[in-house]
Amino acid sequence: MTEISVHYLDTIVEENIPLNGADLKALDHKIKEEAKVPWICALCTLPVIAFIGYLLREKFDDLKYYDVLLLGGASVFTFLFVYCIGLLFVKYSLRNLRKDISRGKSKLTGIVIGKDKTEYGEYFSFAGQHKNSEIRIQVNPEDYSRYKPGVKLVVEYLHFTKEALLITSA
Repeated sequence: MTEISVHYLDTIVEENIPLNGADLKALDHKIKEEAKVPWICALCTLPVIAFIGYLLREKFDDLKYYDVLLLGGASVFTFLFVYCIGLLFVKYSLRNLRKDISRGKSKLTGIVIGKDKTEYGEYFSFAGQHKNSEIRIQVNPEDYSRYKPGVKLVVEYLHFTKEALLITSA
C-alpha cells in the first residue's frame, strides 16, 4: 500500500456554518429516534420479570404479603434501573449532537490520506491543519466505497460528532 504525502497546509477548514432546514430536520429525527432507547430497554425487562413469575408460579401460595411486596419492588426497581441506564446512554450520546446543532457544521477541503473501517462505521482521514494532526470523519458506506485515498474532497460535517453530511469531489 502506498503512503500518501500531504502537507498540512493543503487542508482548509471553515467552521460555524449555520445548518440549513434539511440538516436540522435530519438531526431532529435522529434525536427523536434516540429518545425511544430508554423505553425499549426498560420494556425488555418485562419478559424477564414475567419469566421469573412463571418460575415461581407454584410458590405463590406459600408467599407472605411482604414476599409479594419484595418481588414487586424488585421488579419495579429493575424496570427503573434499566430505564435510567438507557436514559444516561441517550443523554451522553446526544450531548455532542446538541452541541453540533448550536455550533453549526464545518466544511473541510482536503485530500483523503486514509480509510479505515471499524465496527462503528467507515471513516476517512484527512491531514489536519497542524503538523502531525489528522481529522477523521465518519462517512456513509456508499461514499466509503466510492472514494479512494489520494482524491481531493469537500466534506461538510458536524464538528463534534465528526459525521459527514455531504461529500463532493473538489
